[in-house]
Amino acid sequence: MRAFAKDALCRSIVAGLAMGIGTVAHAAEVTQASTVKLAVAGTCAVSSGGDLSFGTPAMTIDRSPLRFTANSDATSTILVTCSPQLPYQVYSAPSSYATGSGDSAQRRLRGYFSGGNIYSIPYNISSVSAGGTNYPTSTSSSAIISGTGTGAQQTLTYYGRIASGEEAQDSNGNRYATAEAGDYSDTLTFTVNY
Repeated sequence: MRAFAKDALCRSIVAGLAMGIGTVAHAAEVTQASTVKLAVAGTCAVSSGGDLSFGTPAMTIDRSPLRFTANSDATSTILVTCSPQLPYQVYSAPSSYATGSGDSAQRRLRGYFSGGNIYSIPYNISSVSAGGTNYPTSTSSSAIISGTGTGAQQTLTYYGRIASGEEAQDSNGNRYATAEAGDYSDTLTFTVNY
């Protein structure tokens, strides 16, 4: 009987403990929200749509100095791609062989020939039309070109002109009657500011 009573007592204690464990309350909970952020930087890319080529314009060769007898015009494009809704500005600093500074700088094509002879031919570019307002050379230019990105490539046309009456010059800017036949070139650099 004693053994039976002891077993019954043990079972009662175990059952009581089990019941107690089953009724323990859960611990309290707290929450904290965390913001997820991503900053997408606007960006632009620019490339050339092709060379600005004046071809072989008409020039007088029977007088001094060598002179263009008519306007020689050419067009080309630059291709700008900017993030949607991103404002941008385009300019072209005075080119490699330009004389002067700012928007009034005179751009020049230059040719290098045998014997060290160097000749240049004045020209200018415009975003408006051949012979129009000079292309802006900085973001402070009054004629700065402005646009807004679309995410797609945008084509911007520019116009070049060698004006009628322009004359070939030597490396010192003096009029020159004996500028040689051959290739004359310059380098334009377009900048997209955004």
